[in-house]
Amino acid sequence: VWLFWFVRTFVILREEQHQLVAPGLYVSRYPTSGLPEDVSAVVDFTVEFPRSMHTLPVQDYFCVQTLDCMPPSVEAMVPIVLRLKEKEHVVFAHCANGHGRSA
Repeated sequence: VWLFWFVRTFVILREEQHQLVAPGLYVSRYPTSGLPEDVSAVVDFTVEFPRSMHTLPVQDYFCVQTLDCMPPSVEAMVPIVLRLKEKEHVVFAHCANGHGRSA
């Protein structure tokens, strides 16, 4: 899995790590470099990867393990969304490739 993902991400696609898609919301692939400085919360939708070391400085980290091509459950997301809204976080949402689960 790791080798396929690495080749696809860095050799074939060569896409940017993250995109600001709305005020306060970045959508990203698995972070392999630093996060934007204004990020105050991370929502990780991966099952296949451990927590990225680049997310460690962020205190509010939520892991919603979701299989590829599947949406996260409403039961898992509601408390996270409420907490993020309450604190007015700048959110960095990521999955493995930044195209499916995080988007």
